[in-house]
Amino acid sequence: MAVDKSPLYRRRLGARAASMPPAELLPVGKAELMRGFDDWATDRDIHLDEIHRFIADPGNSLRRCGHWAALLIAA
Repeated sequence: MAVDKSPLYRRRLGARAASMPPAELLPVGKAELMRGFDDWATDRDIHLDEIHRFIADPGNSLRRCGHWAALLIAA
């Protein structure tokens, strides 16, 4: 479960997460997730500042960022 590896979800849900029906889970907005990205990600080795540095270099467009692939998609 996300609460096992995500401090953000652990704070939001705590011990009751395992017993909560999915319909009772409150939605999390993109703004909150991005503000707390490092605590949201369930992989404790990925950090938003590293992703920003990686995608800032156009030469990295086809390279992996650690064991992740990161791309910048313009809206």
